[in-house]
Amino acid sequence: MYSKLRNSIFRTTATVIIAGSLTTSGVLAAPSASSNYIDAKVDMLPVSQAVDSYGIVAIGDSLAAGYEMGFGLDSIPYGIGEHVYEQALFHGLRAEYANYGIIGLTTHDLNAWLGASIQQETLTSDEVPSSKKDPRAEDILMQSPQLIEDIEDAELILINIGGNDFLTLFDKLDEYGKDTAFNQMSADKQQDLSDSLDSLLKDYQAELQSILNKLAELAPNAEVIISNQYLPIPKLFNTYQLPASTVEFLQKGQSGIQEVLDAFVSEFAEKGLELIEADAAAAIEPSVLALTNIAHGDYHPNEDGYEALGKAFSKLLWDDYRTVQPRDASVPISVVVNGQQVITKYTPTLKKDRTFISLRDITDAIGADLEWVTATNTAVITLQDRTVEITLDAKTYVVNSETKTLNAEPAYMQSFTFGTKVEGKTFVPLAALSEGLGLQVVYRKPLQTAFINE
Repeated sequence: MYSKLRNSIFRTTATVIIAGSLTTSGVLAAPSASSNYIDAKVDMLPVSQAVDSYGIVAIGDSLAAGYEMGFGLDSIPYGIGEHVYEQALFHGLRAEYANYGIIGLTTHDLNAWLGASIQQETLTSDEVPSSKKDPRAEDILMQSPQLIEDIEDAELILINIGGNDFLTLFDKLDEYGKDTAFNQMSADKQQDLSDSLDSLLKDYQAELQSILNKLAELAPNAEVIISNQYLPIPKLFNTYQLPASTVEFLQKGQSGIQEVLDAFVSEFAEKGLELIEADAAAAIEPSVLALTNIAHGDYHPNEDGYEALGKAFSKLLWDDYRTVQPRDASVPISVVVNGQQVITKYTPTLKKDRTFISLRDITDAIGADLEWVTATNTAVITLQDRTVEITLDAKTYVVNSETKTLNAEPAYMQSFTFGTKVEGKTFVPLAALSEGLGLQVVYRKPLQTAFINE
């Protein structure tokens, strides 16, 4: 599983985000096997030199993987991590993203996987039983060395874990009759369920504490953001018609998880590590039918649900949630440079899946110097210690005196008519120019937006 996080040469404060739902339904299909789930179709370039990158790693269960109902192996997830990654790009960060989410993973198995990975051991899916719901698991587990390297290099680690820990409790409710109210069950059954919940909470607390301790060792300057767990109430009444006392019993479990997280906040604060709780329940529960597929028997967020969670997390990290301005139907792509959207009357365009933009627009946006050599129809763009020369209709370009082959159509002149005035603008391949200047270009297909960051 390839990751570019190894290119970071500076360490800043790392962040850990933990989120999830209290319950997780069975999974038959998996998301894309892509290692980092970045849309690479247009202008997705590797970092060409060691730079200060904002590394983001997602690890955990199906919410980390971005699973939605109906996903298959060719599906491209658009989960919490993807939204947070986009927001990092929106805020001008040269962000890198790798996703190690495994569908079905429990807290115990994540802890075991992390422990083995730290010891430079590789586990199989047989040794991580809860991973067997995910057909990609074997490939992901084989990436243990890269997992640890990415965590050590990351500034932001998203962990979604815990929902699968409590599935046995729902199995017991089914066994005892989910239509039977908890307060109408026999005393033995009530005690068995209560003991099971207490045991699960105790195990969850111990495993999660061990995970956080491992991450604290790998990223000792970490800021930790921990979300609570969402429970689809009151929809459990309407969809599954569970008795009120049974729902109250489940809420007791939700409260127990909250108490565990609250205790961790205090404990880690005493160690000088800041923990912040994200309220996933508040983001999902008020509109749970609209934000999940619970009406179809699946508790996972849908596309709108992941966006709601992404907004909640982004506001904790950056105090806002950004989007591009609405585009006219004739505009195929938006461009954001160092956190600011390029607003121009010279419409960016796509040629053979490559982004082209008015040269003056992009040089002004990145603060580069531009010189035009009329004799050769060549633009000379300088930013700090890098110079790029792009010639109209040429299949090559020059970076610091080194000739390179374009991985795109050549630069060209395009005419624009505004009333009686006709203007000619030089359009250049965005990726080639940005790479030549040492910038990062990422195209996010869900937003139809190219991000350029230093």
